[in-house]
Amino acid sequence: MTLKEQLLSELRQQNEIAQEEIKKLEADISAEAFAMSTVTGGALAGAARSACQNRMQAASAKKERVKQQNAWISEMLTKYR
Repeated sequence: MTLKEQLLSELRQQNEIAQEEIKKLEADISAEAFAMSTVTGGALAGAARSACQNRMQAASAKKERVKQQNAWISEMLTKYR
């Protein structure tokens, strides 16, 4: 295996890991949105909605960081395939 092939293989693996993380975070965001939609009322409804929103925002921020970190890898895979 040449150095180029080895490097591309490692980049593919890192890209797959990042894509899996993004999918997991999207699922987490969706689950929080669903949980928030089920909160209809009660004494702690505001706190529950706020907690869901905070977790959604944290997952969204992490998803964007993963995407940014993976951007270079994706660019190199596209460029050197």
